[in-house]
Amino acid sequence: MVKKWWSARGPGWQRSIVFNAVGTVTTAVILIVVLVAKFRHGAWIIAVLVPSFIWLMRSIWLHYEDVRRQLTLNGAQVPRALQQHKVVVPIGGIHRGVLLALRYARSISDDVTAVIAEVDPREVEDVKAKWDTWGLGIPLKVLPSEYRSVTGPLLKYLDHLEWKVGFDQQLTIILPEFVPARWWHFFLHNQNALLLKLALYFRRRRDHRVPVVTDVPYYLSDADDVNRYPTGMKRSSPLGAGLLLALVVTAGGGAIMLLSQLRGWPVIVTEAAGLVGLAGIIALAALASLRSFIKG
Repeated sequence: MVKKWWSARGPGWQRSIVFNAVGTVTTAVILIVVLVAKFRHGAWIIAVLVPSFIWLMRSIWLHYEDVRRQLTLNGAQVPRALQQHKVVVPIGGIHRGVLLALRYARSISDDVTAVIAEVDPREVEDVKAKWDTWGLGIPLKVLPSEYRSVTGPLLKYLDHLEWKVGFDQQLTIILPEFVPARWWHFFLHNQNALLLKLALYFRRRRDHRVPVVTDVPYYLSDADDVNRYPTGMKRSSPLGAGLLLALVVTAGGGAIMLLSQLRGWPVIVTEAAGLVGLAGIIALAALASLRSFIKG
Protein backbone atom coordinates (compact mmCIF):
# COMPACT_ATOMS: atom_id res chain seq x y z
CA MET A 1 0.00 0.00 0.00
CA VAL A 2 2.93 2.33 0.66
CA LYS A 3 4.09 1.78 -2.91
CA LYS A 4 0.55 2.31 -4.21
CA TRP A 5 0.08 5.63 -2.40
CA TRP A 6 3.55 6.81 -3.45
CA SER A 7 2.81 6.05 -7.10
CA ALA A 8 -0.80 7.33 -7.19
CA ARG A 9 -0.44 10.39 -4.93
CA GLY A 10 -4.16 11.03 -4.84
CA PRO A 11 -6.07 13.21 -2.35
CA GLY A 12 -4.83 12.61 1.22
CA TRP A 13 -1.99 10.36 0.15
CA GLN A 14 0.47 11.77 2.71
CA ARG A 15 -1.69 10.73 5.67
CA SER A 16 -2.49 7.33 4.17
CA ILE A 17 1.14 6.57 3.40
CA VAL A 18 2.15 7.38 6.98
CA PHE A 19 -0.48 5.04 8.45
CA ASN A 20 0.44 2.23 6.02
CA ALA A 21 4.17 2.72 6.69
CA VAL A 22 3.64 2.48 10.46
CA GLY A 23 1.55 -0.64 9.97
CA THR A 24 4.22 -2.18 7.74
CA VAL A 25 7.00 -1.54 10.26
CA THR A 26 4.91 -2.85 13.16
CA THR A 27 3.99 -6.02 11.30
CA ALA A 28 7.61 -6.60 10.29
CA VAL A 29 8.84 -6.20 13.89
CA ILE A 30 6.20 -8.61 15.23
CA LEU A 31 7.03 -11.11 12.51
CA ILE A 32 10.73 -11.04 13.36
CA VAL A 33 10.03 -11.44 17.08
CA VAL A 34 7.68 -14.39 16.54
CA LEU A 35 10.08 -16.10 14.13
CA VAL A 36 13.01 -15.77 16.53
CA ALA A 37 11.09 -16.78 19.66
CA LYS A 38 8.90 -19.53 18.23
CA PHE A 39 10.88 -20.81 15.27
CA ARG A 40 11.25 -24.34 16.63
CA HIS A 41 7.64 -24.42 17.81
CA GLY A 42 6.10 -24.07 14.37
CA ALA A 43 6.90 -20.51 13.32
CA TRP A 44 9.09 -21.91 10.53
CA ILE A 45 5.86 -22.88 8.76
CA ILE A 46 4.97 -19.20 8.45
CA ALA A 47 8.48 -18.48 7.17
CA VAL A 48 7.91 -21.01 4.39
CA LEU A 49 4.22 -20.45 3.57
CA VAL A 50 4.17 -16.65 3.43
CA PRO A 51 7.01 -16.30 0.85
CA SER A 52 5.49 -19.19 -1.11
CA PHE A 53 2.09 -17.46 -1.27
CA ILE A 54 3.76 -14.18 -2.24
CA TRP A 55 5.65 -15.93 -5.04
CA LEU A 56 2.46 -17.65 -6.22
CA MET A 57 0.41 -14.45 -6.26
CA ARG A 58 3.17 -12.56 -8.06
CA SER A 59 3.41 -15.31 -10.69
CA ILE A 60 -0.33 -15.08 -11.27
CA TRP A 61 -0.12 -11.29 -11.55
CA LEU A 62 2.75 -11.55 -14.05
CA HIS A 63 0.68 -14.00 -16.10
CA TYR A 64 -2.25 -11.60 -16.26
CA GLU A 65 0.10 -8.76 -17.20
CA ASP A 66 1.57 -10.88 -20.00
CA VAL A 67 -1.91 -11.74 -21.30
CA ARG A 68 -2.92 -8.05 -21.21
CA ARG A 69 0.27 -7.07 -23.07
CA GLN A 70 -0.35 -9.63 -25.83
CA LEU A 71 -4.04 -8.74 -26.25
CA THR A 72 -3.74 -4.96 -26.19
CA LEU A 73 -4.71 -3.00 -29.29
CA ASN A 74 -1.77 -0.63 -28.89
CA GLY A 75 0.33 -0.98 -32.03
CA ALA A 76 -2.10 -3.44 -33.62
CA GLN A 77 -3.24 -3.20 -37.24
CA VAL A 78 -6.56 -4.07 -38.81
CA PRO A 79 -6.12 -7.57 -40.31
CA ARG A 80 -6.45 -7.95 -44.04
CA ALA A 81 -9.35 -9.89 -45.49
CA LEU A 82 -8.72 -13.57 -46.19
CA GLN A 83 -8.40 -14.41 -49.84
CA GLN A 84 -9.06 -18.15 -49.51
CA HIS A 85 -10.33 -20.61 -46.93
CA LYS A 86 -9.09 -24.20 -46.73
CA VAL A 87 -11.24 -26.63 -44.71
CA VAL A 88 -10.27 -30.13 -43.58
CA VAL A 89 -12.84 -32.55 -42.15
CA PRO A 90 -11.32 -35.57 -40.34
CA ILE A 91 -13.74 -38.52 -40.24
CA GLY A 92 -13.63 -42.01 -38.80
CA GLY A 93 -16.61 -43.31 -40.73
CA ILE A 94 -19.78 -42.13 -42.44
CA HIS A 95 -22.89 -41.39 -40.37
CA ARG A 96 -25.42 -38.62 -39.77
CA GLY A 97 -23.04 -36.60 -37.63
CA VAL A 98 -20.49 -36.57 -40.45
CA LEU A 99 -23.14 -35.37 -42.91
CA LEU A 100 -23.84 -32.30 -40.76
CA ALA A 101 -20.14 -31.52 -40.56
CA LEU A 102 -19.73 -31.87 -44.33
CA ARG A 103 -22.71 -29.62 -44.95
CA TYR A 104 -21.29 -26.98 -42.62
CA ALA A 105 -17.89 -27.21 -44.32
CA ARG A 106 -19.51 -26.68 -47.71
CA SER A 107 -21.33 -23.60 -46.41
CA ILE A 108 -18.13 -21.77 -45.39
CA SER A 109 -15.74 -22.76 -48.19
CA ASP A 110 -15.50 -24.26 -51.66
CA ASP A 111 -12.10 -25.79 -50.87
CA VAL A 112 -12.99 -28.71 -48.59
CA THR A 113 -11.18 -32.01 -48.14
CA ALA A 114 -12.30 -34.93 -45.98
CA VAL A 115 -9.55 -37.14 -44.58
CA ILE A 116 -9.67 -40.57 -42.94
CA ALA A 117 -6.84 -42.50 -41.33
CA GLU A 118 -6.50 -46.04 -42.66
CA VAL A 119 -6.73 -47.78 -39.30
CA ASP A 120 -9.04 -50.53 -40.61
CA PRO A 121 -8.76 -51.14 -44.39
CA ARG A 122 -12.19 -52.79 -44.54
CA GLU A 123 -13.84 -49.82 -42.86
CA VAL A 124 -12.06 -47.44 -45.22
CA GLU A 125 -13.31 -49.42 -48.21
CA ASP A 126 -16.84 -49.26 -46.82
CA VAL A 127 -16.56 -45.47 -46.46
CA LYS A 128 -15.22 -45.13 -50.01
CA ALA A 129 -18.11 -47.21 -51.36
CA LYS A 130 -20.64 -44.90 -49.68
CA TRP A 131 -18.80 -41.66 -50.39
CA ASP A 132 -20.19 -41.05 -53.87
CA THR A 133 -23.69 -41.05 -52.39
CA TRP A 134 -23.14 -39.28 -49.09
CA GLY A 135 -19.94 -37.25 -49.60
CA LEU A 136 -21.70 -34.12 -50.97
CA GLY A 137 -19.12 -33.92 -53.76
CA ILE A 138 -16.24 -33.38 -51.31
CA PRO A 139 -13.00 -35.19 -52.16
CA LEU A 140 -11.91 -37.91 -49.72
CA LYS A 141 -8.24 -38.44 -48.90
CA VAL A 142 -7.05 -41.62 -47.20
CA LEU A 143 -4.08 -41.16 -44.84
CA PRO A 144 -1.84 -44.21 -44.37
CA SER A 145 -1.53 -45.22 -40.72
CA GLU A 146 1.32 -47.64 -40.09
CA TYR A 147 0.70 -47.94 -36.35
CA ARG A 148 -3.14 -47.77 -36.46
CA SER A 149 -3.04 -44.22 -35.13
CA VAL A 150 -5.65 -41.57 -35.90
CA THR A 151 -3.99 -38.46 -34.51
CA GLY A 152 -0.46 -38.98 -35.86
CA PRO A 153 -1.30 -39.20 -39.60
CA LEU A 154 -3.63 -36.19 -39.39
CA LEU A 155 -1.02 -33.99 -37.68
CA LYS A 156 1.57 -35.04 -40.26
CA TYR A 157 -0.90 -34.21 -43.04
CA LEU A 158 -1.56 -30.77 -41.52
CA ASP A 159 2.20 -30.11 -41.30
CA HIS A 160 2.48 -30.81 -45.01
CA LEU A 161 -0.67 -28.83 -45.82
CA GLU A 162 0.56 -25.70 -44.06
CA TRP A 163 3.43 -25.40 -46.55
CA LYS A 164 1.08 -25.79 -49.52
CA VAL A 165 -1.50 -23.17 -48.59
CA GLY A 166 -0.56 -19.51 -48.72
CA PHE A 167 -0.29 -17.24 -45.71
CA ASP A 168 -3.34 -15.32 -46.94
CA GLN A 169 -5.42 -18.48 -46.58
CA GLN A 170 -7.20 -19.59 -43.41
CA LEU A 171 -6.95 -23.24 -42.42
CA THR A 172 -9.95 -24.65 -40.54
CA ILE A 173 -10.38 -28.11 -39.02
CA ILE A 174 -13.99 -29.23 -38.63
CA LEU A 175 -14.51 -32.10 -36.20
CA PRO A 176 -17.78 -34.07 -36.44
CA GLU A 177 -18.78 -35.43 -33.04
CA PHE A 178 -21.89 -37.14 -31.76
CA VAL A 179 -23.06 -36.34 -28.23
CA PRO A 180 -24.68 -39.23 -26.30
CA ALA A 181 -27.98 -38.67 -24.53
CA ARG A 182 -26.62 -39.61 -21.09
CA TRP A 183 -23.38 -38.47 -19.50
CA TRP A 184 -22.18 -41.99 -18.69
CA HIS A 185 -22.53 -43.01 -22.35
CA PHE A 186 -19.33 -41.05 -23.03
CA PHE A 187 -17.34 -43.83 -21.39
CA LEU A 188 -18.76 -46.38 -23.85
CA HIS A 189 -17.43 -44.73 -27.01
CA ASN A 190 -14.04 -43.83 -28.41
CA GLN A 191 -13.17 -40.20 -27.75
CA ASN A 192 -11.10 -39.70 -30.91
CA ALA A 193 -12.66 -36.29 -31.53
CA LEU A 194 -11.77 -35.11 -28.03
CA LEU A 195 -8.21 -36.45 -28.26
CA LEU A 196 -7.78 -34.88 -31.68
CA LYS A 197 -9.12 -31.58 -30.39
CA LEU A 198 -6.62 -31.59 -27.52
CA ALA A 199 -3.77 -32.49 -29.88
CA LEU A 200 -4.67 -29.58 -32.16
CA TYR A 201 -4.95 -27.11 -29.28
CA PHE A 202 -1.57 -28.10 -27.84
CA ARG A 203 0.09 -28.36 -31.23
CA ARG A 204 1.38 -24.80 -31.22
CA ARG A 205 5.04 -24.76 -32.17
CA ARG A 206 7.31 -22.07 -33.51
CA ASP A 207 6.86 -21.37 -37.23
CA HIS A 208 3.56 -23.28 -37.30
CA ARG A 209 0.28 -21.55 -37.91
CA VAL A 210 -2.58 -22.31 -35.58
CA PRO A 211 -5.68 -23.47 -37.50
CA VAL A 212 -9.23 -22.75 -36.44
CA VAL A 213 -10.79 -25.83 -34.80
CA THR A 214 -14.58 -26.08 -35.11
CA ASP A 215 -16.70 -28.73 -33.46
CA VAL A 216 -19.98 -29.77 -35.12
CA PRO A 217 -22.01 -31.78 -32.57
CA TYR A 218 -24.76 -34.24 -33.41
CA TYR A 219 -26.98 -34.85 -30.38
CA LEU A 220 -28.29 -38.37 -29.98
CA SER A 221 -31.85 -38.73 -28.76
CA ASP A 222 -32.86 -40.99 -25.90
CA ALA A 223 -36.58 -41.00 -26.71
CA ASP A 224 -36.46 -43.97 -29.11
CA ASP A 225 -35.10 -46.25 -26.39
CA VAL A 226 -38.40 -46.07 -24.48
CA ASN A 227 -40.13 -48.18 -27.14
CA ARG A 228 -37.67 -51.01 -26.60
CA TYR A 229 -39.04 -51.71 -23.11
CA PRO A 230 -42.42 -53.31 -22.34
CA THR A 231 -45.13 -51.22 -20.71
CA GLY A 232 -44.50 -50.65 -17.04
CA MET A 233 -40.81 -51.63 -17.23
CA LYS A 234 -38.40 -48.87 -16.39
CA ARG A 235 -34.83 -48.60 -17.50
CA SER A 236 -32.12 -48.87 -14.95
CA SER A 237 -29.31 -46.33 -14.82
CA PRO A 238 -25.91 -46.36 -13.15
CA LEU A 239 -27.08 -43.67 -10.73
CA GLY A 240 -30.13 -45.65 -9.71
CA ALA A 241 -28.06 -48.80 -9.24
CA GLY A 242 -25.49 -46.81 -7.26
CA LEU A 243 -28.19 -45.39 -4.98
CA LEU A 244 -29.58 -48.87 -4.37
CA LEU A 245 -26.12 -50.26 -3.61
CA ALA A 246 -25.33 -47.37 -1.24
CA LEU A 247 -28.66 -47.94 0.54
CA VAL A 248 -27.92 -51.65 0.94
CA VAL A 249 -24.41 -50.93 2.26
CA THR A 250 -25.78 -48.38 4.76
CA ALA A 251 -28.50 -50.72 5.99
CA GLY A 252 -26.08 -53.66 6.20
CA GLY A 253 -23.53 -51.66 8.18
CA GLY A 254 -26.19 -50.45 10.59
CA ALA A 255 -27.60 -53.94 11.06
CA ILE A 256 -24.18 -55.47 11.77
CA MET A 257 -23.33 -52.69 14.22
CA LEU A 258 -26.64 -53.25 16.08
CA LEU A 259 -26.13 -57.03 16.26
CA SER A 260 -22.55 -56.51 17.43
CA GLN A 261 -23.72 -54.38 20.33
CA LEU A 262 -26.56 -56.74 21.29
CA ARG A 263 -24.50 -59.94 21.21
CA GLY A 264 -21.27 -58.53 22.57
CA TRP A 265 -19.11 -59.02 19.48
CA PRO A 266 -15.56 -57.57 19.49
CA VAL A 267 -15.31 -53.79 19.38
CA ILE A 268 -13.41 -53.88 16.09
CA VAL A 269 -16.45 -55.46 14.42
CA THR A 270 -18.67 -52.64 15.69
CA GLU A 271 -16.22 -49.99 14.56
CA ALA A 272 -15.80 -51.59 11.12
CA ALA A 273 -19.57 -51.83 10.67
CA GLY A 274 -19.90 -48.19 11.70
CA LEU A 275 -17.31 -47.11 9.12
CA VAL A 276 -19.08 -49.13 6.41
CA GLY A 277 -22.40 -47.54 7.32
CA LEU A 278 -20.85 -44.07 7.33
CA ALA A 279 -19.31 -44.69 3.91
CA GLY A 280 -22.70 -45.80 2.62
CA ILE A 281 -24.37 -42.66 3.96
CA ILE A 282 -21.74 -40.44 2.32
CA ALA A 283 -22.09 -42.30 -0.99
CA LEU A 284 -25.88 -42.10 -0.74
CA ALA A 285 -25.81 -38.35 -0.20
CA ALA A 286 -23.29 -37.80 -3.01
CA LEU A 287 -25.25 -39.89 -5.53
CA ALA A 288 -28.54 -38.25 -4.56
CA SER A 289 -27.00 -34.79 -5.02
CA LEU A 290 -25.54 -35.80 -8.38
CA ARG A 291 -28.86 -37.19 -9.54
CA SER A 292 -30.76 -34.03 -8.58
CA PHE A 293 -28.06 -31.91 -10.27
CA ILE A 294 -28.33 -33.87 -13.53
CA LYS A 295 -32.11 -33.83 -13.57
CA GLY A 296 -32.27 -30.18 -12.54
